[in-house]
Amino acid sequence: MIEVSVQRSVTLLKRELQEYRLSLCLTPLMVAAGLLLVLLAVSLLVNRAVSPDGLVSQLILNPPTSANSASLRIDSSPQDGSVYEYQVERPLETKPDDTPSGDGLPSAAQEVFAQWHSLHPLLNALHDLMLLLLILLVSNYLLAALFNDRRDSSILFWKSLPVSEWEQVLHRYSMGMLVVPWIVLLASWLLQAGAVLLFALLAWRADLAPIDAVLTRLDITGLWASQLYDLCRLSVSLAPVYAVLLLASAAARRSPLVTLAAPLIVIVVVERLLFGTRYASATMSAFLPQLGGDGSLLVLPQAGPWLIAAGFVAAAVALATAVYLRRFHFEL
Repeated sequence: MIEVSVQRSVTLLKRELQEYRLSLCLTPLMVAAGLLLVLLAVSLLVNRAVSPDGLVSQLILNPPTSANSASLRIDSSPQDGSVYEYQVERPLETKPDDTPSGDGLPSAAQEVFAQWHSLHPLLNALHDLMLLLLILLVSNYLLAALFNDRRDSSILFWKSLPVSEWEQVLHRYSMGMLVVPWIVLLASWLLQAGAVLLFALLAWRADLAPIDAVLTRLDITGLWASQLYDLCRLSVSLAPVYAVLLLASAAARRSPLVTLAAPLIVIVVVERLLFGTRYASATMSAFLPQLGGDGSLLVLPQAGPWLIAAGFVAAAVALATAVYLRRFHFEL
């Protein structure tokens, strides 16, 4: 019995992945590849700047002759004898004991890499971008999942199968809570591994040891364990939000987004006008991540244990209501 139930669950999840293959499977990989290309372009610009014929190398190998200015003299023509002279004040400062030589390139690169105390902030920023993508993908999927079944009448096909409404709703919910986060997390880890490889290649191009310049500033095991923990925290905090999205998908007649936003806006506005308080908006924001702050791109939700427990209760109520609507009110 248990084996049959597990096999049925796997079949339902595979069906969802096949139907939404582009948005749920391919989009995270394509976005990760796009971000990696951006990093590649930036690394090429940096590599150009520190290359032997680049800007940094030219300033090192050919410094200004004066400590205060650099001059350029141009004779326009021998007939009128006019002369134009340009002077640039306060050039790039050099140490008195610096000696221009071909060995200046590695020393300049070492100075750049020495400022990298850790690669974790940059890799965490890339991971935060992928988490934002995760929230957008799951929200779009859950808003459309039950609504599309009623719009294209495929709900009649589901009703002809020996699959209960509870199974249909919970498997859609599991896609947003478990399956899609793992897909995005793996795409994020591939992106970060590619970024580390790019930095190692850049260090090698600058005549530095990649292990000393990059890998010693990275604790990949601790970083990925922390990101996995943060992803679990995010999924737990968004549990009631995802359930409400499914409820809006089951209840919508025309637009699930309008069905979701309208009552929330009414609740916030009515509370503000009648009582002058903002408890509803503060409670909603406690379950949502915030952009910026604390030196990171994405700040995780700040809901406490009791509020999270209340959120799970609200999620159970929303899912039960979605099952009821799918069972008895499925006509558009």
